[in-house]
Amino acid sequence: MSTLLLLGVPAGAVVGIDCSVWRAGPHVRGIAAVPPGVHFVHCTAGALRAGFVVSTGHDQLLVWRWDADAEVLVPDVDPSQLERYRASWPEFEPFLAPYPLDGDTDPAIAADPAAGADHAAAPRGQYAKWQRLTSHISPAVLARILPPSGAVSAMTSISHFSDIPASASRTAGSVLARSLVPGELESNADRIRFSPIDLKRSFPPGATGAQLTKFSLDKSFLLESAISGPYGGDETLLLGEFQLAFVIFLIGQVYDGFEQWKTMVQLVYLSSDALRTRTAFFSAFTVDQLRIQLEECPSDFFHDSLASGSFLHTAIKRFAENMRESDASLAPALVLASGRLTDFLFERFNWVAVPRISTLDDSDSDDADLDGDGIPRADYRIRSTFACRNEGGVVDDIEDEEDDEYRPVIVYDVE
Repeated sequence: MSTLLLLGVPAGAVVGIDCSVWRAGPHVRGIAAVPPGVHFVHCTAGALRAGFVVSTGHDQLLVWRWDADAEVLVPDVDPSQLERYRASWPEFEPFLAPYPLDGDTDPAIAADPAAGADHAAAPRGQYAKWQRLTSHISPAVLARILPPSGAVSAMTSISHFSDIPASASRTAGSVLARSLVPGELESNADRIRFSPIDLKRSFPPGATGAQLTKFSLDKSFLLESAISGPYGGDETLLLGEFQLAFVIFLIGQVYDGFEQWKTMVQLVYLSSDALRTRTAFFSAFTVDQLRIQLEECPSDFFHDSLASGSFLHTAIKRFAENMRESDASLAPALVLASGRLTDFLFERFNWVAVPRISTLDDSDSDDADLDGDGIPRADYRIRSTFACRNEGGVVDDIEDEEDDEYRPVIVYDVE
């Protein structure tokens, strides 16, 4: 177990570690008994969250001090200061909150008993939840993606998704990065280095017309290229980046994390050939990753503007269709994982992931889209209908069209 000293945190600031968040009392000095592993620590005194990701070991003392000007915690790495803190341990110990391993203790109350009336107990099982969300985030993943300081800021963190140039970032996160890594270029101080994944170029160089069509619809070539290239053949690193992107969005409140998470969901679930070659990977991605992440989403997530009628509908629909078409040739573990996901989607979101095929004699079919012989015209778009139960239990039909960007181009040979 390690100890994190957070010195100078102003009373009333929001302090958090992993999935637990509290409001600091006037005597809080840090968090004790932090288990080994990856942790996300943040402290917010203003409107936007700023923090850092750190990997702790056994019996470590790590110290951060509040920078009032930048409103961010910066590391205190002076060896002489660390020794002084160790010597003064009895002064700090009464004001250190225990890490909420089981969710029974609120660190704000433990560090400032007088504040107990103003704080509710932390939810149970927060550490177990954090372990599930970060099971594949290794030090190698952190070193590859985050700046050396581990800084993650809702105001300042940028990536290749950001519209502003990196050189424009003169930020609180830069203060944290420079304090830990002297000489670090300001243009890279806050940069999150997500793996670049271009879904529009998912085909091999020099691809033929047939290959362009195949690999524009099936992202398996791009998935294999990502695993063998940036990830060095280790698919667990891809899973780690997928988890880290979600944590950066969920806890760090950085929208670029959502963009990378979204891209990786599309990359995996639009890869049909890879279903047969990477069965264990798809099982882990579906049950151990996406399902656990969706548990953190509100029940109306599929009706939210971020997800409704967009990438998540399309990706999960395509995955369900690929599974249905390939069911006989897939490993039972993957079939079971897919079934658990679809069951969860219905139980949690009242959303049915398996499409129903609309027939031509449906009352709402548009005959104007058909020629006299029943052959679709060139501008006819193949559509699937999804059954969604609303709050009253009534089944509504929601039309879910693929984005123009990824919609298949279907050519009909008519003599």
